[in-house]
Amino acid sequence: MSAFLFRLGRSCARHPFRVLGLWLVAAVAVVTLQGAAGGHYENSIRVPGVESQRAADTLRDRFPAQSGKTARIVFHATDARLDDTDPETASSSPPAMTLPASPIRSSRSPRR
Repeated sequence: MSAFLFRLGRSCARHPFRVLGLWLVAAVAVVTLQGAAGGHYENSIRVPGVESQRAADTLRDRFPAQSGKTARIVFHATDARLDDTDPETASSSPPAMTLPASPIRSSRSPRR
């Protein structure tokens, strides 16, 4: 196996434009086959019986315009672990919530 890989690497190094052309042809072939297959992206994972799935189903039924949205939430703790359940180390008040900075409008961009 190592002799085969050595010969393959040496051949690729000796003929870099052929290798680049071969990768380009392979990429075009993959994109063409994907387009010909007619598939589409599907992002509908369901986990029946889980509380979050019931919440997502309720949101879809009651507020269809807002359902299906996703967001990333980041938790940060400076003095304790996030999974700490000890009441002595847990904070008595919930942490202050801050909104993330908008990626669209920065302080340097002109306001319209």
